[in-house]
Amino acid sequence: MTNLMEVLFQFLQEKRIPEYLAQNPDYQNSAHQTELYLEKFSKSLDYSTGLLLDQYLEAAYKENRHIEQVLFQAALDLGRELREVL
Repeated sequence: MTNLMEVLFQFLQEKRIPEYLAQNPDYQNSAHQTELYLEKFSKSLDYSTGLLLDQYLEAAYKENRHIEQVLFQAALDLGRELREVL
């Protein structure tokens, strides 16, 4: 992504997306449940398995970050295409 796209993406991540998610009670409930289950699951693991879980979560975070960036780029491209058509 270009620097401008990175800045826009970061702005959306920090400002707009939290506003949208805060208005969605289903998201709030699922986020809360995810935290509770992860905490319970983490407490049941021994040290080495806990490290493995941390590695998995880090890899999953990075994968999701790439997906979010691609979705952002696709949305920008679609917006440009629609602007040309309309």
